[in-house]
Amino acid sequence: MTDFITGLERDLVAAAARRAATNGPAHAPGTTGAPAGDGRRRSFGLPLRTVLVALVIGGTTASAGAAATLVALRGSVIPAPSAADVPREQTPVPDSVRVSAVRAPDPAPGVPPWTVRVARSTTGYVCSTIGQVSGGVFGLVGLDGRFRPLAPGVTNSCGQEQRDAASLIGARTLAARRDADARVVVSGVAGDRLRRVVVSTSQGRRTVPHDAGGAFVTVYRGHPEDLGAEATLTFDGGRIQRVPLGRDPAVLLDPLGGPAWRAQAGSTDDDERNCVSFGTVRRVPGGPQSPPACGLLGPAGDPTAPSTGVFFAVRRLSAITVRRSPERRRFTGDWRGDPPRTAVWGGMGRDVRSVAVLGVPGRSAPVQIVRPRSGSAFLGVFPPTVRPSSLRVRVTLRDGTVRTYRGDTNLVDHRVPVRRTTTPGGRP
Repeated sequence: MTDFITGLERDLVAAAARRAATNGPAHAPGTTGAPAGDGRRRSFGLPLRTVLVALVIGGTTASAGAAATLVALRGSVIPAPSAADVPREQTPVPDSVRVSAVRAPDPAPGVPPWTVRVARSTTGYVCSTIGQVSGGVFGLVGLDGRFRPLAPGVTNSCGQEQRDAASLIGARTLAARRDADARVVVSGVAGDRLRRVVVSTSQGRRTVPHDAGGAFVTVYRGHPEDLGAEATLTFDGGRIQRVPLGRDPAVLLDPLGGPAWRAQAGSTDDDERNCVSFGTVRRVPGGPQSPPACGLLGPAGDPTAPSTGVFFAVRRLSAITVRRSPERRRFTGDWRGDPPRTAVWGGMGRDVRSVAVLGVPGRSAPVQIVRPRSGSAFLGVFPPTVRPSSLRVRVTLRDGTVRTYRGDTNLVDHRVPVRRTTTPGGRP
């Protein structure tokens, strides 16, 4: 899918360049096309190169949620799909289409604000579409920098109308050439009894305006896994609805608001140790990577024994403490130029129920460490102001035993050769 999207993006941009060379600069509706200061005509070229793909992250709270849609930005208007390709539940009635009055500013200056378009389907479902407004026209800015109107028949998702709950709510990620230009658009339609919308992310809490029909929208820079968004909706009468949008229990949000983190565990055939390292969820060339923390889960020399025990590292990582070694990055880590972090990472056996960190300043309760769905790895990441020496790691075993540790625990830095067992006949 990635190769296809990348190739399509390249073809679309190339086609736009050829059209511009043939027909002259194109202008968005509502722009004048006045000469720029250098004498050249300026097209509606925005610093943000946003939308090629819209992927549903949240979704509807009812049936008939729209599938992910690939929007090919060709021509002056983005057309609606053929009626034969769209079920009646997602086909809007033309007279019902309206653009909400709510506007959400884009994180970048000079970019058209965002809004949501609402409609009714032919079966009475509520439908919504995210977009931008330029010159009073509803549309989207493409990767080629052009604004294109969205035909009234284009919808993102449809769902059955709910009372005191969101009929539609979700987060869509809008691709860009650079990660810094990607956008996450949180939107929904929750009816006229909606009284308040608050969206919480790794960047903080945000109160989001809504219109009389309960339509709302807000926009973030980045990717969903880095935000960990959750929407809290309050309705008339006090009912509260909380909806996680793109949260993953195996992903750890960054305390500095940067890219999210994920631990990974591994071992080699000739080494009895388990090793755990961590890096950003979205792997990019030059991204930070921790050094491995390695230990034994179970008695040495018995590879058939069940995994037991715990091992972990407690350190402050920076470009100075994690030396760059490109040929041995797998073994030494490479923090690159990323800001420092204090981290706790390691592995746990099957006899361990939970691991928690105590002693983080400003926290009155233990900070639970993220444990991935599979494997034995766990991870906690904290601001660089947290001193490793101030942390305590509390390990609770399945039999109820509780043990508390400080600093690096049960690490094994040298390779432990695997002992091969043999049969009475001498064969391994």
